[in-house]
Amino acid sequence: MSENKTSHTETAYFAGGCFWGLERYFQTVDGVVDTTVGYAQSKVANPTYEQVCSGETDAAETVKVTFDPSRVTLRTLSLLFLEVIDPFSVDAQGPDHGRQYRTGMFYLDGAEDKSGGTEDGTDPHATAESSAPAEPEPTAEPEPTAAAPADSAPIAARSIAAHATGNAQRDTYIAALEQLIDRDPRRPAVLVEPLRNFYPAEEHHQDYLEKNPGGYCHIPLAAIANVRRRQKYIERIWDLTLEQFAVTQRAATERPFVNAYDRTFEPGVYVDVVSGEPLFLSTDKFDAGCGWPAFSKPISPNLLTEHEDDRVPGRPRIEIRTADTQIHLGHVFADGPADRGGLRYCMNSAALRFVPKSRMAEEGYGDLIARLEDARDAD
Repeated sequence: MSENKTSHTETAYFAGGCFWGLERYFQTVDGVVDTTVGYAQSKVANPTYEQVCSGETDAAETVKVTFDPSRVTLRTLSLLFLEVIDPFSVDAQGPDHGRQYRTGMFYLDGAEDKSGGTEDGTDPHATAESSAPAEPEPTAEPEPTAAAPADSAPIAARSIAAHATGNAQRDTYIAALEQLIDRDPRRPAVLVEPLRNFYPAEEHHQDYLEKNPGGYCHIPLAAIANVRRRQKYIERIWDLTLEQFAVTQRAATERPFVNAYDRTFEPGVYVDVVSGEPLFLSTDKFDAGCGWPAFSKPISPNLLTEHEDDRVPGRPRIEIRTADTQIHLGHVFADGPADRGGLRYCMNSAALRFVPKSRMAEEGYGDLIARLEDARDAD
């Protein structure tokens, strides 16, 4: 990457299949100032690409990401990583199979400072040429404590030891995986372990897809093109409730008649649950009897995008997403009131947040109050 490093940077290491595509993905993130592809956790010093592919090194193709924490957080990088890989695939990503393609988030452990180096300014993980890579030390079984029965203490001690270790990188990675498991209870294959070593790959592998735009890339090109938009909202998206996440990110449908806004008809505005962008006015809401909030039109057509949805056999539908956050809202049908234009925007309450008129000015929606009142008077 050509961008210069800032005066304060941090370093993270991600293994997610072929390092060409993952590097290009991270290069597009706002706040990433440098990337290096290489081989982590190798049993052989300074391995070659051919050695790594042979399996003799047990190295993982890895991207070293140097970033400005004032512009992008480690949590954002971790969530972006978990979204762009298959976190449940063992020793494989896309069409690539082999131990070198395993997934992992490797954390700095020991005397490193926040820039990823030691107190004297050198970075032992950048080249690892000074000594042979160290094997991980075995983890001792925790001793029973006096405060708990001997037969239950080891399990409790292991559980406690796995949380809030004091290593900020490790704790961030673990927290991200816990959120992933909340949304998908399968066991992730993503390793979280100390970085034992990192050897930069050969020069022709560095910035490969910048040099070869049409080269092989297992990361979807659409994800690379969209990553800056995605990073703006990803932390808020992953902080949604499980139902909100399922609806907005997985296009799930909430239960009819028992959702938050089916029977809400007081004056106000309905906004994007992620960004707060105003989407619908209460004056355009009507009782469709379908069990979900129904609107005749959005505040502005350019706030929404339409997508063909043929998931239900024999029932093609038009899905509605927001143009900005790209979250799933619901569907639009041509069975709305004729005097209102004939459309029914059938939305999920979980994708919306209702702001009553009494709070609109306080929450920054004061410019819509006059429009709300004018529409009410017109009725």
